[in-house]
Amino acid sequence: MGWWSEDILGGDTPRDFQGSIYEKLGSNWQTSRSEKKRVFEQASTETLAGLIPTIVTQWGCGEPGEDFHTSETSIGYQVLAVEMMGCGAPISDSLRADMLKWIPLDGWAQEDED
Repeated sequence: MGWWSEDILGGDTPRDFQGSIYEKLGSNWQTSRSEKKRVFEQASTETLAGLIPTIVTQWGCGEPGEDFHTSETSIGYQVLAVEMMGCGAPISDSLRADMLKWIPLDGWAQEDED
């Protein structure tokens, strides 16, 4: 596992999140932009709200409050935001609030200005 770029999707972890997000939504990350948008629009608010916490828990990323758990959750929300914005899917106010809470907690981003 590693990172090859400063891009949000520039590492194995975000690519794993990308695959898991679409798998949980019953789709594939390689599908068309319009299909991705449809998948996000058809998902319930509750499903989207629980997506990243569910994946982080299933991956066994530690307990809430631990550094690893926080970092993985941050990366997950970054990927979800990129995917939803990339296809033009609407982001609810509550999901946006979760993204704004978690995304800045990325430890690597705090250490590396790039």
